[in-house]
Amino acid sequence: MKKETFSISEFANSVGVSVRTLYYYDEINILKPRRDEKTGHRVYHGEPPVKLPPPNKE
Repeated sequence: MKKETFSISEFANSVGVSVRTLYYYDEINILKPRRDEKTGHRVYHGEPPVKLPPPNKE
């Protein structure tokens, strides 16, 4: 059975970026997580992509 939801740290580890990078992607509307209704924590649904590129820091 495939896992359907991921915490932010699980998702970050699976795609090879930091949790801070996922916060940044959320902030600039690149990758928006859902919010857990009970806790308010960010939750990612579905199968994560193989890898995400790190943010371009120019």
